Amino acid sequence: DGIQSGTITQTLNECVYCYDNTANQGGALVIGYEGACNLPQGMKINTYLNGCVFERNTANWQGGAICLQYVPDYLGKWTTKLYLDKATFTDNKVTSEVNAGTSGGGAIHSWNFNVEARPGNGGCTFVNNTSNNFGGSIFAEGSSTLNFDNMTISGNGSDSADKGGALFGYGGNVFFDIKTISINN
Repeated sequence: DGIQSGTITQTLNECVYCYDNTANQGGALVIGYEGACNLPQGMKINTYLNGCVFERNTANWQGGAICLQYVPDYLGKWTTKLYLDKATFTDNKVTSEVNAGTSGGGAIHSWNFNVEARPGNGGCTFVNNTSNNFGGSIFAEGSSTLNFDNMTISGNGSDSADKGGALFGYGGNVFFDIKTISINN
């Protein structure tokens, strides 16, 4: 019957090769699950990106660089988490209006996912990321929690001011907890 519970841990260190990729979702990377498969009850996914650089990636729908998709446990809780350490996102974009109601996140699209970057881990930088719809750098929806400390955002944009040139939360229970931040958008 395979694995029934536990934690999947994946780590990418110094992944500077994440550039010039194109996909429908997550130009460089998709983490999570998309309807066709189901993880066993209680399964968790923890992904660590350490010193990674994501440049010039393109998605047609969600997450120019990274698309995060939910993984519910047996209680319906989302137990997936992305940890960022000195991550840099530059010139990533979402280009089309496929399913425009939920398209966006020039750098990161998060759907029912937890993202964490702490100052002790070096923080994150988002520069010149764009979305034709929501969230020039980050678009979070559903029940997403994003904790950032030591975050730099510069030159990101969406197709209109009311759709979040830098950050946008949509529906459900989206929570941004941002401490030290520098914004020049």
